[in-house]
Amino acid sequence: VSKGNIKLEKGSALDFFDGEIWANGIDVNGGSLNKGTVTAGMVKQPEADYYIADDLTINQNNSYVSLSGNYYGFSGDIDGAVGSDNRNQSAVIVNGSHSTLRMTDLDKLLLGGNAYIGTGNSEEVKFVESEENASLGLTGGNNKNVLMGNSLAVKTDQIVFLAPAECLGTSGGQTLVGKNPMTATEYQKWMYAYNNASDLDYKLLDESKNVKLLGKPLSEYFGGDTGVHYQTVFQTINGESICYVYLKMTEDQAAVYYRDYVAAAEDKMKQYASKYHNNILVSDYYTGISSRGNLYSFDGSKNSLQIIPNTMTEGSDELQAFFEDRAQYQQNYRALCSKLTTNYSSLSEAEKNFTVYSNLINATALAALGEGGKAEYAADGNKALVIHNTESFTVNQSSDHIKLLIASGDVVVQGNFSGLIISGGTVTLGNYSGATISADKPAVTKLLQSKPVDGSDTKSLIETFFINGNRYVFSNDATGGSSSVVNLADAIAFRNWTKQ
Repeated sequence: VSKGNIKLEKGSALDFFDGEIWANGIDVNGGSLNKGTVTAGMVKQPEADYYIADDLTINQNNSYVSLSGNYYGFSGDIDGAVGSDNRNQSAVIVNGSHSTLRMTDLDKLLLGGNAYIGTGNSEEVKFVESEENASLGLTGGNNKNVLMGNSLAVKTDQIVFLAPAECLGTSGGQTLVGKNPMTATEYQKWMYAYNNASDLDYKLLDESKNVKLLGKPLSEYFGGDTGVHYQTVFQTINGESICYVYLKMTEDQAAVYYRDYVAAAEDKMKQYASKYHNNILVSDYYTGISSRGNLYSFDGSKNSLQIIPNTMTEGSDELQAFFEDRAQYQQNYRALCSKLTTNYSSLSEAEKNFTVYSNLINATALAALGEGGKAEYAADGNKALVIHNTESFTVNQSSDHIKLLIASGDVVVQGNFSGLIISGGTVTLGNYSGATISADKPAVTKLLQSKPVDGSDTKSLIETFFINGNRYVFSNDATGGSSSVVNLADAIAFRNWTKQ
C-alpha cells in the first residue's frame, strides 16, 4: 500500500508474484516493473491485482513493464471526497523511448480516465500587463492541460489534437493564418482584428471548413455542441513566444476524432512510433478491457499499430457500473492508507484523517523514550527495536538481526530485509544490487508478543507501543470476529519509499 506514487528509477526493479498493490500511481523512470519470475516446476502463473488511483507513467528511456493478473485504474483522489469526480484520471502514458509495456497477460484491464497533454507545468509566456492584452485574454499563466481521447497514450498523440492549420484564422471562409503553431504576435494581431471586426466573419477556429486529412469538417465531431472548441497554449521556445491552438473536446468526441485521424494518417503515425523504438502491447481480447478512452498498441517488430476503441462511452451501462465500482475502490484505498483495512465504515472521522503510522503507533509511549531513546526485544534469536529518532536510522539485518523495527523518523535499509518496518518518516532502500524486501510473519508475530530484554516492563511490545494493542490477534487464520481487529503480522505498508 502506497499513499503516494511508486517510483522506479534506473537500475531498480519491482517484482510481484501475487497479492494486491494499492498506490496513487506508478512512475517508471528507467527501471522495471515485472510480473514475478516463474521457476521450473511451477504451475501457477504470476498474478497480482493492481489498484492504481492515478497514472502508470513510463517517463524515461529503456524502461520495462510487464504485468499479469488484473489492473484497475480507478481514477481516485486520496485527499478528495469518496466517490466524487476528482483530478486523478487513471491513464497509462508512455513518454520514454526504447521502452516495453507488455499488458497482454492481463486477465482484466480497467482504465477509468483519460490522458492529458501536460501544458500546465510548461514555461508559460508572461504577457505585459495592459488593458489591450487583458481584453484579448493574454494574461499569461493560464495554460490548461489538453484532454486526449486515449486512456493509453504515447508522446506523439499530442500531434493529433493540434487544431488543423487550414481551419485557423479565417475570414469570410478564407484561411488567412493557416499555421499551427503561430507566434504570439500573430495571435495578438488576429485576436485584435477578431474583436474589432464589424462586417467580416473572423474566426480563430473555423469548424465549418473541411479538414484535408479527414475529408470532413470539425463540426461533425461537435454536433449540436455550441461551446468553445479550442484552447490556446503559450510557451517560450528559443526566446520566442509561441501560441499553439489545441482542440477542446469531450472524452467521447476526442476518442472518435483520434480514431479517425489515425486511420487517415496511419503511415505517418507508424513512422512516429518507429522513431521511439517502443513496444506497447495490449491484448486484443476486448472482453477483458474497459476504458474511458482508446488504447494505443504498437508492435515494433511487426510495425503494427492498433487502436482499441473505448468501451465506457457517455451514458453507457458500463460507465455507470464503473462509477459505482470506483466509489468502492476509493473507500478501500482511503481505508488502507489510514489503518490497513478495507472497511472504510469502521473508521472514526479522526482515523480517516490520519496516516497508518498515526493510527497504529502510540506516539506518547514512543516519545517517552526520549530523543534517541530505544527499547529492545528478542525472540528465537531475532530482535525488535523501537526507536524515537530525529536523525535517519540505518538497519542492516545481516549484522544486527532486526526483524521488526518501529521508528518515529527516517529509516535507511542496507541490503536485504525480511520482516516489518513501521516508520513515521521516509523508508529508503539504499543502492544495493539485488536487495530484496519481504515479510516474515512467524518472526514478527513472536516479536510483537515479546517483552523488553532488560526486564524493565512486564508489557509486551504490542501492548506498549500500539494503540489498543490488546485488540490485535495473532492466529494464523486471523479470524478476529470484529471488523476493527487487524492481524498485524500481515500488515506490510510502504509509505514514502525512495531508492538512492
